Amino acid sequence: MEIKTKMGLSQEEARRRLRRDGYNVLEEKKKPHPAVLFVNQLKDPLVLILLVATIMSMLLGEVLDALIMIAVVMINAVIGIWQEMKAERSLAALRQLNSPTALCLRDGKLIQIDSRELVRGDVVYLRTGTYIPADMTLLESQSLAVDESSLTGESEHVSKRLGDAVFMSTYVTYGSGCGRVEKTGMQTEMGQIASLLNHRERQLTPLEQRMASLSQKLGLLCLGICIGMFLFGLLRGHDFFGMLLTAISLAVAAIPEGLVAIVSIVLALGTVRMAKQNAIMRRLDAIESLGSVNMICSDKTGTLTQNKMQVVRTYPHVTAELSEGMVLCNNAVASEKGYQGSATEKALLAYFQNEDKLSERYPRVKEWPFDSERKRMSTLHRYQDHYRLYTKGALEVVLARCDYVLQEGRVCILEEKHLAMIEKAGNDMAEAALRVLALAFRDVIDPADQLEEHLVFVGMVGMIDPPRPEVKDSIRQCRQAGVEVTMITGDHEKTAFAIARELDITHNVHQVMNGATLATLSDEELYRKVASVRVFARVKPSDKVRIVEACQKHGWLVAMTGDGVNDAPALKKADVGIAMGKTGLDVAKQASDMVLADDHFETITRAIEEGRHIYGNIRKAILYLLSCNLGEIMSIFGALLFFGEEMTILTPVMILWVNLVTDSFPALALGVLPESNDLMKEKPRPKEESLFSHGGLVFTILNGLVIGLMTLVAFRYGLNESESCGRTMAFMVLSLSQLAHTLNLVSEKKSLFQEKGERLKLVLMVILALTVLQLAVVNLGIFWRLLGTLPLSFDQWCVVIGLALSLIGINECVKWFGR
Repeated sequence: MEIKTKMGLSQEEARRRLRRDGYNVLEEKKKPHPAVLFVNQLKDPLVLILLVATIMSMLLGEVLDALIMIAVVMINAVIGIWQEMKAERSLAALRQLNSPTALCLRDGKLIQIDSRELVRGDVVYLRTGTYIPADMTLLESQSLAVDESSLTGESEHVSKRLGDAVFMSTYVTYGSGCGRVEKTGMQTEMGQIASLLNHRERQLTPLEQRMASLSQKLGLLCLGICIGMFLFGLLRGHDFFGMLLTAISLAVAAIPEGLVAIVSIVLALGTVRMAKQNAIMRRLDAIESLGSVNMICSDKTGTLTQNKMQVVRTYPHVTAELSEGMVLCNNAVASEKGYQGSATEKALLAYFQNEDKLSERYPRVKEWPFDSERKRMSTLHRYQDHYRLYTKGALEVVLARCDYVLQEGRVCILEEKHLAMIEKAGNDMAEAALRVLALAFRDVIDPADQLEEHLVFVGMVGMIDPPRPEVKDSIRQCRQAGVEVTMITGDHEKTAFAIARELDITHNVHQVMNGATLATLSDEELYRKVASVRVFARVKPSDKVRIVEACQKHGWLVAMTGDGVNDAPALKKADVGIAMGKTGLDVAKQASDMVLADDHFETITRAIEEGRHIYGNIRKAILYLLSCNLGEIMSIFGALLFFGEEMTILTPVMILWVNLVTDSFPALALGVLPESNDLMKEKPRPKEESLFSHGGLVFTILNGLVIGLMTLVAFRYGLNESESCGRTMAFMVLSLSQLAHTLNLVSEKKSLFQEKGERLKLVLMVILALTVLQLAVVNLGIFWRLLGTLPLSFDQWCVVIGLALSLIGINECVKWFGR
C-alpha cells in the first residue's frame, strides 16, 4: 500500500487516492429526479382512470371539468413528492447528528478529518468510545475490544490483536490502537451489504393493493355504465351520437374525482402527526400497513430495554475492596459526555465511582485483557509499598483461582461453607437473569510472579439491562389489539426469558427457542413452531429473515425492528421495517419503512394506532364518495328512464358543483376525524380484506340508491311547478342528503347520538358552512344564472329538508338492527 507507518500518507497522495477511489461513504440508492417522482405518482391506477376521464371530458367539450381533474392529479402528485422529500430531509437531519470524524496520521502529524475523506493506506488511531470509520488491519492494539453487534448481531465484545481486521461502523468499547485502512466506502463489508439492499424491490402495501383493486372495479363500473347506457338509449330509439355522449358523461360522473387527492392528503397529515410522536414515515402508504400489523418482531436491546446496564445486586455487600477493585479493574473512562466504554464497565463505574481519584492514587502497571477463552480481566496497580492485582470475570473462572475469601475485612481460608454460600448467591443471580461478575485480589511484592492464582475472593455483582418502564403497558395494549410481540435477541436465553417474563411477553419457558435449536429446523418445521415461540435467543442475523418469512407464511403482517447492518435484510423482508433513529445505522434506516427518532417501543404502539385511525378514515371517505357518486348516477339514470331524454335533472355545472363542493369537503372532514377510543380494542384487519368488507358494499349501494331515489322524488315534486323548480329541488336534495350522509359515516356501528361532541366538531362545522353556501346558491341572484337555480317556497323547503334528513333516519334504523 506504499505506506510509511510513522509518517502516514502525504496530503497530496491522500488527495490523489481520494480522486481515484472516491469518498469513504456508503452509496444510497440513487434518489430519483423530481420529474421521475412526478411520473411515478401518475402510475396509480386511480390517477390513470382520472386521466382517461379528463380526455373524455375534453372530447365532450367540458373543458372546465377537465381542468379541475388535471388540478386534482397535480395536487396528488405534489403531495406524494413532498412526503418522500420530507422523509429524506428528516433522515438527513438524523445522519447529521452522527457525522463521524477520524484521527488520522498525515505528513507525520495527527489530524482530525472527516471520515468521508479517508483513503486506502491511511493510518487511523482508535480509542474507546469511537466508531471505526473503514475496514482496517490493526498495526497496534492496547487491549483493544470492539462491539461488532451492528455487523454480526453478537452482543459479546471481541478482543482485537495486532494483525486482526476491524470493520466499518463497529464500535471501540475499550482500549486503543491504530490501523491501516484497507477498504473504504462500498468496498467495505458494510458496503457490500448495502449494495445488495439497494437492488431489492419493495412489496406493495395492503393499501396499495386495495386501491388497485378499487381502481379496477371503478374502471369496470364506468365501462359497464357507458355500454349499458348506450345500449339502453339505442333500444329506446334515441340518437346514436347523442346517446354515446350521454353514456360517456354518465361514466365520467361515476368517477369520484376527489378520491385520489383526499387519500393522499389524509396520509400526508398522518405523517405529520406521526413525526410529532417521533415516528418518521419514509413512505406514505406504509402508514396504513402499520394498522394491519399483527406480529411485531422486536430487538431486545435498546427497544424493549434501556440499553444501559445497571448493577442491581451485590454479594455480600458493598465493601471498600469491592468498590475499589471494580473501579480500578475497568477500562471505561469518564468524560463530558458521560462514561465511555463497554456497557458493562460503564455500569460498574457509575455504580462504584466515588470522589477519590483511584486511578491516580493507584496507577496501573500492567493489564491482562478479557477474552472469550480467559473469561477474566486482570490489572496490576502500584500501592505505597507493594503491588495489588485485581481480577474480575465469570464467577466459576475467578473462584477456581481463589484460595482465600475476604470476611468482614479479614482474609480467611476459602472453605466449603464459603464456597456453598458464594455458589448459591451466584446461582440466585443467574436465575434472576443477572449477568454475574466476580472480583478477587492479591497483594504481591514482586510483579514478576505468577499473579492470577492464590487469589482472595472479594465479592460479586449482578447486572442487567433493565426494561423500559413504559414497554410493559405498550405490550399489554398490543395484545389487547390482537398484535403479538416476539423478542429476538443475541443474548443468552435465561436473560432473554427473564426480560420477556417481566414485560409479560411470555411466562412459559417452553416458548423460548435458542439459535442452536433454530439452526436444526427446516423452513417447514420453523413454520409450524413459530406460532408458539415468543422469544428467540442467541440468533444469528440470517435467522431473522427466516423468522420473518415463517411468520408471513401464516398470513401475518409483520413489523420488524432493527438498528444494525445485520438487521437490514430482515427490515427489507418485513411488511413494515422499523429502524432505530438514535442507534440505527444508515443502512438499516435506508432498508426501513419507518424510523423511530426516539428508539422507543411505545412509539411503535402509537404508530399502529395511528395506522388504524388513518385506514378507518380513508375507508369512511371512500364509502362516502362512492355512495354520493352512485346517488348521482342513479338520479341521472332514473330521470332518463322515467322522464325521458327531454328532461334534464341536473345540469353539467350542477354535477361539477356537487363533485367539487358537497363531495370533496365532507370527505376530507371524514378523512381527518379524531380517532376513536376503541381502535386498540379491535383485532387487526386481514391483509386481503376489501375496503367493502363488514357490510361496506351493501352500505354504499343502499345509501347510493336512497340518495338517488330521494333526488328523483324531489325532481318529480318540483315538476308540478316547472322543470327549473324540479331541477333546483333535485340539486338541493342531492347536495343536502350528501351532507347528512357525512354524519352516518362518523361511526359505522354506533348511533350518531352516542358520539362525543369533540369527534363531531369538525364535521358539523363543514356541514354548517356548506349548508349556508347551498342556501346562498338558491337565494342569491349571482348563482341563478351560473347554476340555473331559483328560490324555493316554504313548502318546497320542507320537502327538501325532510327528504335529505330521511337518510339519517334510515341509517340509524340499519345500525340499530345491526347492533
